[in-house]
Amino acid sequence: MEFRGKLLQGSQTVLDDLAGELLYQTDPDGIRGWSGSFVVPVGKQVEPGRYRLTLDDGRNMDILVDRVGPPGGPVTVAHFRTSGTIEMRLPR
Repeated sequence: MEFRGKLLQGSQTVLDDLAGELLYQTDPDGIRGWSGSFVVPVGKQVEPGRYRLTLDDGRNMDILVDRVGPPGGPVTVAHFRTSGTIEMRLPR
């Protein structure tokens, strides 16, 4: 599933107008959960660590970016997995 949103670290916006892909998968240990990836825009930097992903459709989730690469390549991709529940904003 493709998504659009923002990447936050604490209250600071790290990346705005972010686009990526979110997948529901089973890891090698048999644990099911959400994981995904996004392209890091040229001139921006994302390090492995904990972030908050806020999607344009109202969902919010804590993620752990565990891999960013390839270093020095023309396109840098960040890979993540969720590290908690996915919060939904209900319409009023």
